[in-house]
Amino acid sequence: MATPIPQSYDRAQRTFHWLMAALILLAIPLGLAAWRLPEHAPPRVVLLMAHKSLGMTVLVLAVLRLAYRAIAGAPPYAEPLAPLQRAASQAAHFVLYALMIALPAVGYVASTAGGYEVS
Repeated sequence: MATPIPQSYDRAQRTFHWLMAALILLAIPLGLAAWRLPEHAPPRVVLLMAHKSLGMTVLVLAVLRLAYRAIAGAPPYAEPLAPLQRAASQAAHFVLYALMIALPAVGYVASTAGGYEVS
């Protein structure tokens, strides 16, 4: 029996989306604020630990989100897209998912290579 095609993103996928958006939008200013402070200033350490923790959370959620999407699928477009628009849409989704995985992974590698703790 074929799996029915979803007509909209389900609650879990919408939750992944908005939770990750909130975490990313919180991590960016924390990282920028920490970057502006002197290297060993106590507020910088606290901000960086929060930034790194959010990044690792985003990394785990991105992997879970991709796995869930592979299982649940994506709804069809409301109106069929032209081939070029479909390709652009798929490329944009690929780039966003790649960034949600690559940025925290690179941050982790850079931190551990520099001898800094990542929580």
